[in-house]
Amino acid sequence: MIEGIANKKESAQMIGTRIARALHKNHTSWALGCLGALYWRVQGDAPNAINCLRMALMNASLNNKHIPLLSLANILHKAGSINDALEIALAALESSPETVVIHFSIGNMYAAKVRTTEEVMKIYCSACVV
Repeated sequence: MIEGIANKKESAQMIGTRIARALHKNHTSWALGCLGALYWRVQGDAPNAINCLRMALMNASLNNKHIPLLSLANILHKAGSINDALEIALAALESSPETVVIHFSIGNMYAAKVRTTEEVMKIYCSACVV
């Protein structure tokens, strides 16, 4: 995915270097923090991704907090910490109830908790209403 944002000759490592340089110049950019987190997720390094998201959460405006929150929730979900992931995803939903992807992510988390099909479908359908 990261390699898809650059030309064919640019490696993921080169993109990571460019993100690191940009963060060095602007260490309070929440958007760059999220981009750095995406890089580390692609590299399979969840702890570094979480560190980037911490910085992003500290610097994001209230209107944008749902973005790093959802990314953090997805990392926790993938790591098997479903309850923690769900709590953070619900905070993202509270921050931005109109963001459809949050509803779908919450549905996926409920499905991972082996909720009933009706409960999961209710969450997925809430995304359709938005």
